[in-house]
Amino acid sequence: MKCNCFRKSLFASVFLITLLLSSCGINSNGTSSSSTTSDSDTNTGGTTEPTDLTDSTSDSTTDLTTTEPTDTSSTDSSTDPVIEYTITFDSQGGTPVESITLPAGSYIFAPVPPTKIGYLFVNWFISLSSSTPYVFTTMPAESFTLYAKWSLVEYTITYVLNGGENANNPHSYTIETPTIMLLEPTKVENAFLGWYNNINLQGDSITKIEKGSTGNRIFYAKWSVNQYTISFNSNGGTDVSEITVDYNTSINAPPPPTKDDYRFVSWCFDESLTEVVEWPLIVTRSLRLHAAWNEKVNLKPYLVSLLDGYKLNPYSFIPETMQPASKIRNVNGLVNDYSSFVNVSDISYEGFGEQWQMVLDNLEQSLLFFNVLSVVEGVSSASIVAFNNYLDSNPSDSSHFEFEYGIYNVTINFENNVIFYILDYTTELPLLGEQVIQIYLSYNIVTLEKTGRIQLGSANALKYKSTKDHYEFAIKYLGVRRAYFEVSRNLDDSIEGRIFEYLGVDGVYSYGTSAQFYIDDDYVTTIGNKASGFPGFTGTVNELYKVSNGKLLGYAIKETLSFVTFNTYWFNLDDTTGINTIQIEEAPTTNLNPHYIYVNGSSNVFVAKKVGGLSAKTTSRRYDIELRKRYFYYEDEGEIKSLTIEAPMLFVQMEQIDTLSTDIVSSNSSVVTSFGLDISYSTMTKIKNDYDILLSSFVAQKDEFSAGDIIDIIGEPYAHTI
Repeated sequence: MKCNCFRKSLFASVFLITLLLSSCGINSNGTSSSSTTSDSDTNTGGTTEPTDLTDSTSDSTTDLTTTEPTDTSSTDSSTDPVIEYTITFDSQGGTPVESITLPAGSYIFAPVPPTKIGYLFVNWFISLSSSTPYVFTTMPAESFTLYAKWSLVEYTITYVLNGGENANNPHSYTIETPTIMLLEPTKVENAFLGWYNNINLQGDSITKIEKGSTGNRIFYAKWSVNQYTISFNSNGGTDVSEITVDYNTSINAPPPPTKDDYRFVSWCFDESLTEVVEWPLIVTRSLRLHAAWNEKVNLKPYLVSLLDGYKLNPYSFIPETMQPASKIRNVNGLVNDYSSFVNVSDISYEGFGEQWQMVLDNLEQSLLFFNVLSVVEGVSSASIVAFNNYLDSNPSDSSHFEFEYGIYNVTINFENNVIFYILDYTTELPLLGEQVIQIYLSYNIVTLEKTGRIQLGSANALKYKSTKDHYEFAIKYLGVRRAYFEVSRNLDDSIEGRIFEYLGVDGVYSYGTSAQFYIDDDYVTTIGNKASGFPGFTGTVNELYKVSNGKLLGYAIKETLSFVTFNTYWFNLDDTTGINTIQIEEAPTTNLNPHYIYVNGSSNVFVAKKVGGLSAKTTSRRYDIELRKRYFYYEDEGEIKSLTIEAPMLFVQMEQIDTLSTDIVSSNSSVVTSFGLDISYSTMTKIKNDYDILLSSFVAQKDEFSAGDIIDIIGEPYAHTI
């Protein structure tokens, strides 16, 4: 190599000059090889100095003759041969490196490293098995070979996926890596078209990296979006062309088909025409849509039927004796003061209990909404005439009609076998002031089901459905009451119903109650958990009424207190014998009964016997007399209003009923000489069976509807989108 040749040439030149100087008697430091000494010095030999042959006293000058000094003590070194040694370089496949030849002891320098494609030069080593690099200093007195060692260059592979997800493709390789076959990535709803080495995705696609390749690589994924086709089954109508678009494309509805004697309604996903397509449609797969049609029908009689049948009386399922009108009384004639003795026969026991009253309260509130429907009567005739005229003038379009009549905006619509009638107006309402009102009525001409929705402002709404044998409604009233009510007539003409009621403020409905009722020819049974007269009540009440007179015959209660379950029967005092008069005083709060009870004119407090024995009920009362609420009605300037009084009732734990008479007499012998229950066997059996059979059904269903569920049923006012 160039640098080695230069060093060898320099070495040779220095060596030659040294020989010449030595032959002339000059040392390498530039001085003579012999020295002149003083006369007193002796010649130590080796070299004789030239002798001055001229007379020192002579005035003349003569030529000086010199003799070549002769070294008699040394041998001429130029006669010895120079031994050189060689370092040979094995590049192990790299570029060749010229060897270095120099005498021993000569300074040597590492040659320029070789190169090798795909590798990085590590160093020179004395052997391939050596791990210690060779250090270049001076030439040793031997020839040898140095071996190059290499490390592989690791090249990066970058994948530009353009939204896809890579497969298990490697991210690096070396020149020795076996041929890499590039795997296909994936992308949702796209087909992979290949890997490309340029961002413009042009040229041939790349499928592999051959063994022996070098260099960093960047591969770009090329995709094509999947396409899907929407086809249309017109179900006998005119043809509609297919629509083919890329995945996730939004499309609008095509122009509707036509069909003689039918009106196009909608496109549906299913052949049963139950899943209606909403447009615009986001296309994510191929679909075949199916046309739904309405046969053009004579709507005139159906509108008449709707407007003639909108009136609904929710009390049509309820016996007259169980309606408020049957309990209208003279307020002054109702006993509600027991501070002095009152004859038991004078006590007002005909009123309703709390469970049935909850049913009546919600029916009464629904009537407030139904009273608003009276405006329909004034508009219906004009609506029928206007709609008939419209149909006669527009026989090809009978689906939608609007007009104004005084303060009322009237909308009539027909779709999917249902005719709709909507009134929008603003008026003043008693207690509520000016309100925006919407009345929505619909009638299914196939099922004959009628639906109504009445919106009074924003805080009051009712939605109902009715058929011949079923009625249900959901109501929100004044922002504090939410209720759902339903009643059905069975094949044997018996009636079943249930109600769910929530009371609260500002949308927080923490107080919820419910009830179920069953009506046959003889009895009305009501099971519920509403008991505002029972402080802290958490149990269930089963009330039994006689249909013939609407009188509460008695009830059974199940309640768990401190992990102890109490089962009690409750009876009116006028259904007992042995207690003729009663007086009641308030008792201290420490008393189990909040009142002191006096009977039969005695000043002695009526004694309630304890259960006794060893059980969880030891200190509880076997029986006692307590006040319970009863509900009546009265007329006030033509308006029927409710009135609550309290009436004394006798309770007995079910386990103690067989000894009730003897227990009362033994504990109150000075006051009650005999006692008995004047309850028929059939009535007692009915109370017991209802308690045993119906109570579990009530418990299972009492939380079926939440306040939120009721709001969902009510829904929103009809939105005029046409």
